[in-house]
Amino acid sequence: VLTHFFQQFLRGYQQENVFQRHWLDQMRIFFRIRDMQLFIFSWKIWDAANPTPWQQQFLKERGALLESGQPSVDLHWDAFAL
Repeated sequence: VLTHFFQQFLRGYQQENVFQRHWLDQMRIFFRIRDMQLFIFSWKIWDAANPTPWQQQFLKERGALLESGQPSVDLHWDAFAL
């Protein structure tokens, strides 16, 4: 679903702009940084000493993803024909 959405988004974007293939490689880095920021910001704004069960699970899962190096947004990058 996400891959289909992103394909359609890029098609529309390319009608108005030029999107070069090398930017897809940069998107992986962008999403990795986004994951790190989301984890850090969530940790800072939530009461770390007393998280809700959902917050605790979220931080646990996001932390594990970050430690493993796996992306939270797993697009099929080869599906994008540019």
